[in-house]
Amino acid sequence: MRRVALLFCLVAVSAFALQKKSAPAKGAAKQAPVGTGEKAAPKAEEKPAAEAAPTPYELGMKALEAKDYPGAVAAFETAIAGDDSDYAAHFHLALAHSLTGDNTRAVEQYRKTLSLKPGLYEAEINLGLLLFQQKDYAGAEPLLKAAAEKKPENATAAAAHGRALLELNKLAEAEAVLKKAVALDASQKDTLLGLAQKYEDAKQVDQAVALYREFLDRPGVAERLGNLMLSTGRTGESIAFLEDAVKTSPTAANHYALAIAHLRNKDAAKAGDQFERAVALEPRNAQLRMSYGGFLRDQRKIAPATQQYYAAVQIDPALKEGVVGVWGDAVVAGAVSAGGGGI
Repeated sequence: MRRVALLFCLVAVSAFALQKKSAPAKGAAKQAPVGTGEKAAPKAEEKPAAEAAPTPYELGMKALEAKDYPGAVAAFETAIAGDDSDYAAHFHLALAHSLTGDNTRAVEQYRKTLSLKPGLYEAEINLGLLLFQQKDYAGAEPLLKAAAEKKPENATAAAAHGRALLELNKLAEAEAVLKKAVALDASQKDTLLGLAQKYEDAKQVDQAVALYREFLDRPGVAERLGNLMLSTGRTGESIAFLEDAVKTSPTAANHYALAIAHLRNKDAAKAGDQFERAVALEPRNAQLRMSYGGFLRDQRKIAPATQQYYAAVQIDPALKEGVVGVWGDAVVAGAVSAGGGGI
């Protein structure tokens, strides 16, 4: 009987083998008779017993260890031709196929392995990982779940199962499994960031916010959290995160988001300051100038507003029609005569 050792083809390739027991040596010397009273005849020179030729399975294992994966495929196929019920040969043939990049045949051989040896952990997790790689998440999930249940202290197996649940949008189940994986191995924590993004996509804002808060030391997370809160009406909460975002990443987009947050929070002075900073960073951004112009117009600062509109049209003439309508409103309001650059 061969012993199955852990071998993840998609996680870590290690020299673990399914080993056959060695066959007894052939040609062992016979013991001479004893106690006849006769002088023993002189012994002929004994020849060492011939070593048994390696089996196809053994050749396959040697090829795997030498990273000769095509050679391993050929050897294990020969082994299977001799004994199609040899689950270990099918398992290592699957592994060799995956290492040559032939995942279709690898999947076939892992399925064959499990038909011969149901519940084999290594085959379940390797097949599950291959199916996940092929985006067959429904096929991967039960295999990865079964593998994780067999090794409850294995963080890699738990994380793999959690990611499959994530792709199936079973978010509550995924969260429980992924948090267990993180508890076992802190290096799996990034899987929770992926879960936060999934919660955000699913409009489950509270769950997304709770997870994002655990990653505020990561670049871009404060910005994402601030924008998420801003887009869901949590303006007051968004400001602190967006202020952190402009400190760590003072981009035009972050200044613009903070301007909108201040504007919704009825703080026009701070909003104007952030608009100005954003435009200074991206002076050729026509849409940004249009937004700033609209803000200035709403503040009845018509002259600077028209300057922003004029600059926007110079950058993108297609905006002229919309700007003319705004200028007309300004004239009707009697705040300023139409002019400012000949739009």
